[in-house]
Amino acid sequence: LVVGTAAELGRASLTAERVTWTLDEAPPAGSRVQCKIRYKAQAVDCTIFPQEGARVAVRFDEPLRDITPGQGAIFYDGDLCLGGGIIARGAGTGTEFVGAGEHAGSAGVPLQQGSMP
Repeated sequence: LVVGTAAELGRASLTAERVTWTLDEAPPAGSRVQCKIRYKAQAVDCTIFPQEGARVAVRFDEPLRDITPGQGAIFYDGDLCLGGGIIARGAGTGTEFVGAGEHAGSAGVPLQQGSMP
């Protein structure tokens, strides 16, 4: 058992896949927007970096504790919904998730990082 502080549970970024945009194209890299990662969560400030293959890297102004692979990440500019995708991973988790977002609601399958003795 490793004991740490609540602040250490937060993640400052995530990668979303299967991202679709409501506009004709993705916003430019470095755009300041808001993101919701839970239905009833408050939108939080972030910077987005759209990538090839319908993916986007998101960097939050403040770390979040509820970044969950398989859940949605929805992007806003004020009240305007810009688009959204499926969370593939939160940065710093140490676990890459395979298949997150292959099916709506899919939680993904973590790769094995090593076996327990």
